[in-house]
Amino acid sequence: MDTLLQELIDRIVSHLDHDDLKSMLVLSRKFQYACEEGPEAFAQYNLTIDNAPKFKSTYSGRRSRYLRELVFETSVFPRDENAAEDCRDTSDELSAMNKGFRRQIKFFFDRLKSV
Repeated sequence: MDTLLQELIDRIVSHLDHDDLKSMLVLSRKFQYACEEGPEAFAQYNLTIDNAPKFKSTYSGRRSRYLRELVFETSVFPRDENAAEDCRDTSDELSAMNKGFRRQIKFFFDRLKSV
């Protein structure tokens, strides 16, 4: 595999789907770089609390330069279904929602900083 020209490897990689790209990462160093750079396999990541360790292991180091778009969705606690539609949130509810939102934003920026 080390005797193949990088241009040929890049061409091969350009025809692979995402699952095949993952398999080619371990084939050789030339294939690894082609799979990581060429088809932008690492350009986007959907960050959640559950996959944060995988995010750090994937993008810490040299792969951080491939990341172009990081998606993180925040959520606010759902309202009580029995509450009237036109009523306002109490100060305790607003405080709890604010605290939850700040915790999510802190989590997001802590993950960015770790990479």
